[in-house]
Amino acid sequence: MFWGNAAAADSSRSIAVFDTANGYQAVWHLGEAGAGNTNDATVNNFTGTASGATKPAETVGIIGRGKSFDGTASSFVVAGSATGKLDFPQGGPYTISAWVNTNVIDGFYHDILTKGDHQYSMALTPTTSNWQVSEFENATGWLSSRSVAAAGAWRYMVGIRNGNTISLYLDGAKVADSNFAYPSALARVTTFNAVIGGNLDTAGYGTGGNGNHLFNGMIDELCLANTARSADWIKLTYENERPGGTMSTFLLAPRSLTYSTNPASYVAGTAIAANSPASTGGAVASYSVAPALPAGLTFNTATGVITGTPTTPTAQANYTVTATNAGGSTSVSLSITVTLAPPANLTYSSNPATYVTGTAITANSPDVNRRCGRLVFRWHRRCRRAWRSIPQPG
Repeated sequence: MFWGNAAAADSSRSIAVFDTANGYQAVWHLGEAGAGNTNDATVNNFTGTASGATKPAETVGIIGRGKSFDGTASSFVVAGSATGKLDFPQGGPYTISAWVNTNVIDGFYHDILTKGDHQYSMALTPTTSNWQVSEFENATGWLSSRSVAAAGAWRYMVGIRNGNTISLYLDGAKVADSNFAYPSALARVTTFNAVIGGNLDTAGYGTGGNGNHLFNGMIDELCLANTARSADWIKLTYENERPGGTMSTFLLAPRSLTYSTNPASYVAGTAIAANSPASTGGAVASYSVAPALPAGLTFNTATGVITGTPTTPTAQANYTVTATNAGGSTSVSLSITVTLAPPANLTYSSNPATYVTGTAITANSPDVNRRCGRLVFRWHRRCRRAWRSIPQPG
């Protein structure tokens, strides 16, 4: 551990965290100091080269530092991305995600991430002022999802292209599915490099005061994946990254269930000491047992504790106790036997006894109590036959 040691070597491995086997194709944390290039955390190494008269500047982001874009002369161009891993096919699947915060709502496009204007993009649109994710379909036009934008607030924005649908999520919740289309007979163009905070493909458009659709605001944690992330994934990421977030937890199933007494041997008619469970792993939500315990014993389904007074001798048997929570369950086999109470209070009819040599004595008979549940049986010669009828364990 190197807590507080600023000189300790960084042994983290971002390429293992953002593994391309899990769909990550480019991850820019945008947390570099100063106004230089921005590095890709995946093994693909898609470095964003700072471009423009004023480079994207370091600023406070959602997670640590982010980048600020001035809307007039700052962006990152991702060299070598025109072909290969970021050249997603028409129809996807792919996912674009980023934390965004616009400074302005005006009459210009402000692009967050583009791969040309005729392939795919994430942007702030003019006039109607919408957050938008869009894909250009060959000789058909743009298919987009839009939702109303506002300036001055961080939003977690996710666009997903999967087959015939393009979806937009804001702050972990879906807000649109393919709710805007703009027809065009032009061909799909895939030859442009990706750009963070701008667009290299603006030919044929009235660019006005924003020649390359440059973004005016802040961007943090920009990610591209070659898979359609699930709604649960998006919600989890939002809760994990947002300020004051309630990070979802994965509940461990209970493990290694045991009982304080196992095997357990009890005496009919005698109250037992509480037999309590213990387990490792996640907290137990409920307990169950099968088959039912011997008569007189009580099983608490909330705590798993066994208490009571057994009433009937019962041969040894195994009872399966199961501890459960939302993450799973674990079981233990609990052995229980209930026996008869041993004889008690043995007496003799004559005690002490004095006998005379050569004189026959009167029979000196024993008397003993034996309990089985609530019944009391007396053992002596006159009720020997009745004693044989007492139920025996086993």
